[in-house]
Amino acid sequence: MCLFGLKKENRYLSAATITVCATGCDFTTIAAAVADPGTMDGDVIDIQDAVHTEAGIVVRKSLTFQGQGQTATIVQAHASPSTALDQIFIILQRIVLKTKAELCILNKLVEEEP
Repeated sequence: MCLFGLKKENRYLSAATITVCATGCDFTTIAAAVADPGTMDGDVIDIQDAVHTEAGIVVRKSLTFQGQGQTATIVQAHASPSTALDQIFIILQRIVLKTKAELCILNKLVEEEP
C-alpha cells in the first residue's frame, strides 16, 4: 500500500526507518523508539545491535521490526532463558506487528494482553 500526498502532523505518510542501538542511533531502546510520538503506524524499527536485551516493550502501533540478519541480530528478554521474567513485546490492541527475516527473537516471545 502506498500513501503519497497525505499529511499527518506535518509529515508525509511514508514509512520512516528508526534506528535502535547502544550508541549512535536514534534511540538506545526499542521501547523508547516505539513510544516516541514521532513514530507512526507503518514505520520500521531497525535494530542494529548484534544482541539487544530488552523486555516489556509496550506496542500500540503497527510497526515492522527488522535487524541486520537472522544470525546477526538477536532480540531477547534476558541473556538467560531461565531468568527472563517478562515477554519482549506486550501488544495492547489489534495491530500489525511484523518482523522481517533479518531478526531472531529469543528467550520470551510476544504475548498479547486481553
